[in-house]
Order: sequence, then C-alpha cells, then structure tokens
Amino acid sequence: MSRTGIVGFIGGMDIPLIHKFEAGFRAGAEYAFKEDKIQGKVLVGYVGNTPAAWNDPAKAKEIAAAQVRQGADIIYAAAGGSGLGLIDYVKQAKCLKEGGSVKFVRKADPYAKVPKYADYTKACGTDGTKATPLFFIGVDANQNYLGDTDNNPATLNHGLTSMMKRVDVATYEVIKSVVQKAFKGGVREFGLANNGVGYALDQYNKALIPAGVVSKLEVLKQQIIKGQIKVPESR
Repeated sequence: MSRTGIVGFIGGMDIPLIHKFEAGFRAGAEYAFKEDKIQGKVLVGYVGNTPAAWNDPAKAKEIAAAQVRQGADIIYAAAGGSGLGLIDYVKQAKCLKEGGSVKFVRKADPYAKVPKYADYTKACGTDGTKATPLFFIGVDANQNYLGDTDNNPATLNHGLTSMMKRVDVATYEVIKSVVQKAFKGGVREFGLANNGVGYALDQYNKALIPAGVVSKLEVLKQQIIKGQIKVPESR
C-alpha cells in the first residue's frame, strides 16, 4: 500500500521484546517490496532505553516527522502511549507530497476512489499523482478509529490498520476450558492458528485495503500457520 516504497517503525523501549515487533514488520515489508519488484526501505527508530520510553509521545512525534521527511508514508509504532505522538503527527501532516528526495515508486494512486475530507483536500489538493495520504498502523488493540478526523468513517482515515493481540480470545478460551472442566495450568501460546493475533479490518479502513490485498494476506496467513513462511523473532 506504500506509494513511496519507504515505511517506518517506531519502537518504545529498545528491548528484545520490541525487536520482535520490528523484525516481523521488517520481514513483511521486505516480502511485499520483493513481490512488487521495488527497492523498498524500512526506517527504524526507538523512543528510548528506559521505561519512560513507553509514555513520551513528543519523542515519538519527532521520530515520525524525521521518517516522513525521508519519505515514509506508512509508519507502525509498537511504543505504548508514545505511539499517540505518531498518530497526532500523521493526522496533522495529513499527506506526503512528491518532490525533492520524496519519490512515488507506485504511480497509480490506490486511494483515488476513497472520499477525502475537506481539510485534507485543502492541505493536499485533489491530484493523487502529487500527494499521497500518510498512515499509521496501530498496535495491541484496534486503533483504526483514532485515524478518523471528521467523525465520518466513510471519508479518508489515517489508520491503515492495527496489529491486534486478541486477549479477548485468550480469556474466552481459558474460561471455556474451566466451564468444560478441561482447564490445565501452565503457559498457553496464542498465535495466528488460534486467532490470538491478527490485523483490524473495519468500517474505518475497509475502503483503504483492496479485496485483492486481503485475499493475499489470507494466503500468507495460512503459509505462516503451516510453517512455509518462518517469521523472524529477532533482528
């Protein structure tokens, strides 16, 4: 979905757990770049190396601005409360215009048919060959709605999607095992195979992601579940 072939990742605290998020995102982006036969790039920045990094939206906003200046049009944050700084920046900047070091490697505008809200048109124009929307990817829960600027899900939303940890699924499955008298103590892992993680597709972003991309994602999901694609867990 990137027009520039450059995407960003913002981590909160620079620790191995968040390196997993970075590694998975990078692997997915690089797979997509290869599929589209483009020379893509993943920009990476971390808010800090102390627990304060989880609640510093101003720093995350600075990192987002720096990544956008380098051409990133989609940025994913795994940064706790700091991620709100990315969301604020994307909604304020609205779009990325071609020119200087910013080049569109994908000339066709995938968002041409998505209705734009008035402030976007005022700031970015109506020519999709000259400007492209900026997007964030939410984390942990469905944050798509935070990309809505005019309380109208039908117009352009700046939340492309969200990576979700389905804690609701895990909780339900454990409660069910108790009710069915099958509960066993210990560690249980929830992943793609048992709907423990996923991405959000709802009224706010369904116009942004074509059906063909959704179908491709389902194929990749099954390949990951079957072990045909190995998702890296570290850098």
